[in-house]
Amino acid sequence: MKYITAEKDRSMLRRRIFGWKSGLWNLAGKISVRLGFLALISTRPMLTYKRHQALKGKTVLIYSMGKVGSSSIYYTLMRCFPFSRVHHNHFLSDEWIENRLPGTPFTRNIRLARAAHADISKAKGEFLYIVLMRDPVARDLSNIIQNYQNMSIDIF
Repeated sequence: MKYITAEKDRSMLRRRIFGWKSGLWNLAGKISVRLGFLALISTRPMLTYKRHQALKGKTVLIYSMGKVGSSSIYYTLMRCFPFSRVHHNHFLSDEWIENRLPGTPFTRNIRLARAAHADISKAKGEFLYIVLMRDPVARDLSNIIQNYQNMSIDIF
């Protein structure tokens, strides 16, 4: 039998609330970047058109383990190509998405993985994959520094 303490229950509630807020912030960020891109059309139409044509009809998937810099790549691509289909994901297999991740504090990652998985399964056209690697010692050190309070959480 699994017991949930009051502290753990509060922690799970906090993660759900902040996961919801982070989804709103993510959406607001995407909207502001897209509005900025539309404003750029009026000042530099050729550059904007060339950028748009570079990924037209293509789906970009950034797939990597955590702590390797994939978020920087994702946000740069979203800023440069705001109307393209760019996905940033750490989990693609159904095993991870459905069986291993539920019950962990990675609710945002689960939601993004499901959305990416659904979009990729029905997407047509060309796929571009970006896979990032990092020195294991540097990656683990980065994980320890960021997650020192939750040292039991490392699913990789």
